[in-house]
Amino acid sequence: MNRFQPIALSLTALAPLLLLSACGEDSIDAGGDGTGSEPTLSTAAQDGGSAAGGTSVSLAGGWRLVSFELDGEMVALPAGRELTITIEGGEITGEGGCNTFGGTLDRGDLGALQIGDLFATEMACEHLNFEDLYLGALAEATGWTADPQGITFTGSTFAAVYQPLPSPEPAPLIGTAWLFDTVYAGAGVERSASTTEMSAPEVVVVLDGESITFTSGACPELRLAASYVEGTGEAFSLDDPPPAVACPDSSESETVNLDTAVSGVAIASGYTINDQRLIFIGEAGETVGFIAVD
Repeated sequence: MNRFQPIALSLTALAPLLLLSACGEDSIDAGGDGTGSEPTLSTAAQDGGSAAGGTSVSLAGGWRLVSFELDGEMVALPAGRELTITIEGGEITGEGGCNTFGGTLDRGDLGALQIGDLFATEMACEHLNFEDLYLGALAEATGWTADPQGITFTGSTFAAVYQPLPSPEPAPLIGTAWLFDTVYAGAGVERSASTTEMSAPEVVVVLDGESITFTSGACPELRLAASYVEGTGEAFSLDDPPPAVACPDSSESETVNLDTAVSGVAIASGYTINDQRLIFIGEAGETVGFIAVD
């Protein structure tokens, strides 16, 4: 079976800073036109509903693979590996055993499902044979069902059963020290989420309710501050981005993370917090990401 398209993993400038926007709804009414209401999965499942039973069920969120059946036989899951998927809008991402993967996810009436445009990194490991079988099966998915324990993706030769991941308390936006670690760029299957150069000085931001402060290991004596407005929901806008400031005795390569972080936040119109991760979002999609630190 052919391997999937690798993710590009290089730190890029913030142009164009595009990421494929999520599309569609996270729930369907399997007996209707795909525009049903969106109760949580647990609520729908407790009512005995499933995709095939005409109950609107949300697929959004994180899930853990607990069993995988292929050609009528159970396949042993890789020991010590957390095989997860996350579904948001029209996209699915996950961990396949060796590599991170992603693609599009389309739901139809009567429990129909299609996963397309699969791409994956190309790390080698002892679980690569399992991953090839697993991702190959997902690419052939045609349906899904739900029960009180979770969801099941099915195809002509397989059934993959998932249970919901626990929802940890997210880190608060205000007062948390957020370490800059990701740049988002590209669009469609060419999109990339690139980690910052670990050898470069780190950048940390802190929001206090009125202003956001940027500090950098490249300029320990420098604190860049700007006021911001947090609107309804998760709307966000930076009033006056701090100007680029040259750090004494620091090279351009040492300050690239600081410039990139400031630029990414400056074009943001919103944000989202997923567990311990803060992602700023612009009109074209995600821009830069941070992770909570102690």
